[in-house]
Amino acid sequence: ARQEIGGEFVQIEGAEFPAEWFDWPGFWFDEWPAGCRAKCVYLDPSKGASETSDFQAIVQAALAVIEGRNTILLDAHINREPVTAMVARAIRVARSWEPVDALGFEDNGTMGFLDPEFARQMTDAGVLQPWVPITNRDPKIQRIRRVGAYLSRHQVRIRNTPGGHLLRAQLGDVPLGEHDDGPDAAAGAIDLLERCLMEV
Repeated sequence: ARQEIGGEFVQIEGAEFPAEWFDWPGFWFDEWPAGCRAKCVYLDPSKGASETSDFQAIVQAALAVIEGRNTILLDAHINREPVTAMVARAIRVARSWEPVDALGFEDNGTMGFLDPEFARQMTDAGVLQPWVPITNRDPKIQRIRRVGAYLSRHQVRIRNTPGGHLLRAQLGDVPLGEHDDGPDAAAGAIDLLERCLMEV
C-alpha cells in the first residue's frame, strides 16, 4: 500500500534487485537527451482489457552517453486495452519518437495474429517502420535478470513519468510482485537495443 498508494518505493524482502540499484542521484530523468545512439520500442502484449487480465507494456529504450558512460534510458506505457488499440498505441509511441531503430513485440502465444495486425495498421497509417516479432524461449525471470547487469552498475535511468514510476515499482517487486509485464518489456527493449547496436 505504501508503494502503490503513497508512491513510496519499498524494499520487499526477497526481491531480485536491491533498492540501491534504483535510488541514486540521477536515476530519474525528465527529457530524452539529444544524440541518442540507438532507440527501440518493445511491446509485451496481453490479450485482454479487463481489470483481471495482465497489463500490456510498451517500453522505450535508448542508449545515450551521459557523464562519459553508456547509459540505458527507459520509459514505459503500461495499460489494459483491446488488442487492436494496443497495437495502435505501440505504433503511436514509435512514431512520436522518430527515428526509431526497431519496434519489437513478443510473439509467444499470439497465434501469429500480431504480425499481420502490425502490417495492416502500418499500411493504413502510411507508416514505414521496421518491426520485429520475437519468440522468447528463456523463462521470464531469466530474461528480467539480464536487466540487473545494467541496474547494478547504475547504467539504467528511468523517465519521470507515471509509466516510468510503475516500471520502477514492478522492477523492485521482481520476482514477488503480482505483475511483471513492465520488467519483461524492459528486458525485451534492452535486448532489442543490443541487437540494433550489434548491427551498426
